[in-house]
Amino acid sequence: MPGFSNLIGGAISAIFGAGSSIFSGLSSVFGGFGNNLGPGSNFLDRRVPGVDINAKFAYKSWFFAAEYVTAATRFHPNDLLFNDHGALPSALNAEAAYSFHAGRFPMSVAFGYGFTDEAYALNLPRHRVIATMNASFIRDTIQSIEVRHEWAYKSGTTGAGRVSSTQIAPVSMAPAGRNSTTITGQVGVYF
Repeated sequence: MPGFSNLIGGAISAIFGAGSSIFSGLSSVFGGFGNNLGPGSNFLDRRVPGVDINAKFAYKSWFFAAEYVTAATRFHPNDLLFNDHGALPSALNAEAAYSFHAGRFPMSVAFGYGFTDEAYALNLPRHRVIATMNASFIRDTIQSIEVRHEWAYKSGTTGAGRVSSTQIAPVSMAPAGRNSTTITGQVGVYF
C-alpha cells in the first residue's frame, strides 16, 4: 500500500451544529441543542464559530489520524455553561492503526486517545483511551473487540445548556468524577 497524507483546516460557522453538540445522547434535562430547540430553531443568544484541523497519514501498513475542534469564542452563559461561565468547548482525537496478517487471516490493531475541555454539558468525557483488534477469520466477516476507558471531568464540575428560548437547564448525567470502562464485541457480515 503506498503512503498518503493530508492536512485540512476549516472554519465552522456555528459550532452548535457540529457533532455531539446537537444531540449529546442525554434523554433528560439538557440533551443537546437539537434535542430541545426543534428544527430550524435558533434561540441561542450568540452564534459561536469554530475551528477544525485534521491530519491523516498512511504508509504501508500504518495509518495515523488526528483532529482538533474548538469553539472560536465562548458561548454566552445563557446558551452553554461550564463551571459558572460561558463554555469554550474543544476536543482532540488521535488514532494509530496497524494492519497485518496472522497466517492467512487479515487483522488490525488500533489505539486512540481523546480529550475534551469545557465540554461537560455535551456529555463528553474529559479523557478517553481506546484499543481495538479486528480480524477476519471467516470470509466476508469481520470480528472486533474494543476496550474503552473514559475519565470523567473532576468531581464538582458543573454544566448547563439552553433547553428553550427562555430556559437553561443543568446537565443530568453520570456525576463528574466517575470513570468507566466498556468492552464491546462486534461481528460484521458483508453481502
